[in-house]
Amino acid sequence: LEDILAVQDEITRRIAATVVPELEKVETRRSGAKQPRSLDAWDCYLRGLSFLYESTREGNVRAHDMFQRALELDPSYGPAFTGMAYLLNRDLLLDSSDSFDATAARCLEMARQAVALDESAAISRTELVRALLWTGQHEAAVAEATGAVENNPYNVLGQFWLGAALAFDGREQEAIPWLEKALELAPRDPRNQLFMTHLALAYLCVGHPEQALAWARRAALRESDFIEAPVILAAILAHLGNEEEARATLDRTGVTALAAVARRPHWRRYKNPAALELVLDGLRRAGLPD
Repeated sequence: LEDILAVQDEITRRIAATVVPELEKVETRRSGAKQPRSLDAWDCYLRGLSFLYESTREGNVRAHDMFQRALELDPSYGPAFTGMAYLLNRDLLLDSSDSFDATAARCLEMARQAVALDESAAISRTELVRALLWTGQHEAAVAEATGAVENNPYNVLGQFWLGAALAFDGREQEAIPWLEKALELAPRDPRNQLFMTHLALAYLCVGHPEQALAWARRAALRESDFIEAPVILAAILAHLGNEEEARATLDRTGVTALAAVARRPHWRRYKNPAALELVLDGLRRAGLPD
């Protein structure tokens, strides 16, 4: 009885974390059943999100068409700007952008526009966090993510990105509880591969490779164009002395040299170069050449 309020708060948090992703799935299926000519801006936004969740370059192209159509239907539609920011974030993440600087600047512009139209929307705030990280504004990103969580403590996406922003800022020990809590509350979120990868690297950075390996294995199970998940898995395996499995994991990614890993945009968000060096050191142990 002494803890009844804490228990009620935890129940509320778990219900909110479970219901929001499930409602999104239901709405996406409903939208997917519509004929293309009958789509409204909301339907276009939902379809765009479903394509982005594929984590593939092809999915990004299809998502762009949906978000563009949403803006044509309603030029002041906030979620469409959020979708565009999300799309540009994914283009950078999957290394499918012709110009990093131009894409990062455009991403920040779209995210700011989305927040200006609806500052209470959790996903627009978190897209702004991601855009700030791409442009090297780590303190602002942590502050924005903290504000999103304070505004809605049940916002799992805000918890995800607060943890990620702390990890990118070199504060891995602080990041781990936020990432773990968010993954516990929303185990079926379609973005989980990305956050499991961040969590795995955070554990490696603080000297716990066994915990890192558990999360990295889960992250690498999903097939996508996000190659950092298997690359980080390979590095962790090598650090633990399993070079043979590490090399086999790398072979499946098609990565043949350390330079190909080091130049990917993914690493630009890490303020502390030690995180990348840990990965590269593991890949050297796995036999990947310079």
